[in-house]
Amino acid sequence: MAYPVARHIIPPFLRFFIRSINGLEYAPKQGPYIIACKHTGTLDGLFIASVIISAIKKKIHFIANVSHRGWFWKKYIFENWAGSIRFDKKNPSQCLNAAMEYLKKNEIVGIFPSGLLEHGETENSRGKTGVARLALWSKVPVLPVGLHNFRVLKRGRMIMKHLMNPHNMRITIGQLMTFPDVYDKPISHELLREVTGRIINRIEELSVQ
Repeated sequence: MAYPVARHIIPPFLRFFIRSINGLEYAPKQGPYIIACKHTGTLDGLFIASVIISAIKKKIHFIANVSHRGWFWKKYIFENWAGSIRFDKKNPSQCLNAAMEYLKKNEIVGIFPSGLLEHGETENSRGKTGVARLALWSKVPVLPVGLHNFRVLKRGRMIMKHLMNPHNMRITIGQLMTFPDVYDKPISHELLREVTGRIINRIEELSVQ
C-alpha cells in the first residue's frame, strides 16, 4: 500500500529539485534491465527513481547502503517505498544474489558502480565490479544514467542543501548497453574490470553532456 500512494506524492516533490532530464525515451517500460548511475549524494537514487518510475510505472530496486541506525523516515522511504536492496559490507554477495532474483522476475535493478564519491576521487578510482557481475550473470541490458549536480555538496549536509537549492541537478539517460562480445567468455577479474570500465566511462560521458 505504501508504494502506490507514495508514487504519486514523492516524485512530483523531488522533480522540483531537478533542472533538466534528457534521454528518458531510452528507459524501457518493461524489465529486466539494470540501471547504472553516477553517485554524488545520499538522495541520488530517489531523484533518479522519481524520474524513471514516473515514466515507466514500475518499481526500481536500488542496491543501497541503508544503515540499521539511520533515521526512521529514511529507512522507511528506501526500504518500503523505493524497494531498496540493502547492501551489507560484510556480505556483499548477498545483495547481488537478491538483485539477480529480481532480474529473473523481469524486474528492474538500480546500482551505483562507484559508490558515493569522496572529494578528489574519480569514477574510475572507485569502480566496483558488482554491476559487471550482474550484467554478465544475467545478460540483461544496462541503462547508463549520468548525473550532474550544479552544487557540490558535503556529506552530512546533502539533504538540507538539496532542500534549500531547487533545480540543481541534471539527469541524462543513455542508450541501453549490452556486452555480447564477452557473454561467452569465462568471468575473470580482468573481464569484470573491463566491463565495469565500459559502463563507468559511459556514465561519466553522460554526466558532462
